[in-house]
Amino acid sequence: MTKVSLPSFSDLTGKILIACPQLAETIFGQSVVYLCDYSKEEGTLGVIINKRFPNLVIEDLFKQFGITLQEQSPALFLGQGGPVDPSHGFILHSLDWSGEMGGYKSGPACLTANLDILRDLVANRGPRHSMMVLGHAAWAPGQLEEEIFHNNYWFLAQATEELIFKTDPNLMWEKALASLGISPSSLSLQSGEG
Repeated sequence: MTKVSLPSFSDLTGKILIACPQLAETIFGQSVVYLCDYSKEEGTLGVIINKRFPNLVIEDLFKQFGITLQEQSPALFLGQGGPVDPSHGFILHSLDWSGEMGGYKSGPACLTANLDILRDLVANRGPRHSMMVLGHAAWAPGQLEEEIFHNNYWFLAQATEELIFKTDPNLMWEKALASLGISPSSLSLQSGEG
């Protein structure tokens, strides 16, 4: 197996977390989380980027904002961003949008939560790559470090535009592991137990 070098904890913003088998029975099972903001003092905010929101129609969601999808509007992935505040929506997108990027700009993506980006997406003036997520994940100061180093819940990897926006969500977990030289079949579901 390839030796994996971990990024320092001073620069986790813009990295991805890849769920280990210990999280299989949680919302984070086989998830890939994009870290939008990391601070030793304030904690960490991220969004799951590979879990579709079941039984939710994006057209209905846009109607709640008074926005009607057009025939030429691009298809938009609608995902479960995490267990925190699942009624709050965000757009994770590439850095090429000319509008006012609110929220968090890090690595190859920006997390924005304003109606301007939704209107631009519908009118094909939005960023080249984007996805909509409802909710987010959050960790208190020190909690993520504990989960990575002591509980072995997560692998860390570099985020790329290719992985985030051009990879089938159903294959993203495996591809993220492969970026570290890890095969899912090499991971034990009983890891860390007796």
